[in-house]
Amino acid sequence: MIDQQEHEQKLVLSFLKRLDMTYVVEIPPSLQHLPDVLKILKAKGAPDTCYALSEKDELDGRQIVLQDALQAVIGYGMGTSLLGARKASLF
Repeated sequence: MIDQQEHEQKLVLSFLKRLDMTYVVEIPPSLQHLPDVLKILKAKGAPDTCYALSEKDELDGRQIVLQDALQAVIGYGMGTSLLGARKASLF
């Protein structure tokens, strides 16, 4: 029987295999500060909230305000993907 953690890992891997990289935003290190990252994502049409896939247990699997999520992860060296839906697009 598959446990919950293994199930979640398979789900995330399945998702990442299907991710359209044309919508992924890579932020240069010189701009990896909260105000800059938020400005870049908002310019790309990011919504105010996002869904977090994160190594940080407090964030993982939660819908959260984008700015709060960024504040929790920027500069902490952990793997996190923040997904925001707007008109069927992911950011």
